[in-house]
Amino acid sequence: MMEVARLESARILVAGLGREGLSTCRFIRRHFPSKRFAICDRSDFDALSLDVKQWLSGDSNIDSFFGDSYLAHAASFDVIVRSPGISLFSQELQQAVKRGVRLTSQTDIFFA
Repeated sequence: MMEVARLESARILVAGLGREGLSTCRFIRRHFPSKRFAICDRSDFDALSLDVKQWLSGDSNIDSFFGDSYLAHAASFDVIVRSPGISLFSQELQQAVKRGVRLTSQTDIFFA
């Protein structure tokens, strides 16, 4: 289980910007208003809805990675909060785990 307090000092990547990923971003922002973290999604930024683009553009403490190489930086984080649509078996996530990155989910954080 990933305790919320442990997220405060961790370098966090939220992988996947579907409903759960966006909810995770809002959760992080609510608990840590000025924390810098990153998001990534296979879709291009232009494919996101207007409200999501505006929300992301308005938060200068969120780094983002979009497109085919969206997971290329996964190994440079301490924790990856993975949305259900992101395969555990992707090469990038497997390499990140081998380097000691902790994979977790919104459900895991919620039940901690």
